[in-house]
Amino acid sequence: MRFAYESMFCLLVLASLIIYKVFILGSTISLSNIAKYQELWDLLKFITPILIGIPILTGGTGFITAFYQNEPEVIKYQLYRHILMAVYFEIGAFAFIFLPIIKKIIEIRLKL
Repeated sequence: MRFAYESMFCLLVLASLIIYKVFILGSTISLSNIAKYQELWDLLKFITPILIGIPILTGGTGFITAFYQNEPEVIKYQLYRHILMAVYFEIGAFAFIFLPIIKKIIEIRLKL
């Protein structure tokens, strides 16, 4: 589980850099403010369920209970660990991906 979450954090930072470079700083194609606003809004609607669902797919309760079948204390510890890492991932996703997109959407919306 540790390797999965560490790789997810690395991919989260990499994805945030790509999104920031392509969508936030602006692309080489000159788009109107309405087109940029719609592009960012569509990106936000597309990426939200993906980022919410990734921790669920990574190490859900079924995986943990199947791996540690006869050790209830270890299962309890691993479930708490999974919840903590999922919350940590979601905070990182909000800080690195959602927040810059929302800030840019609000900035464009105020200009319209």
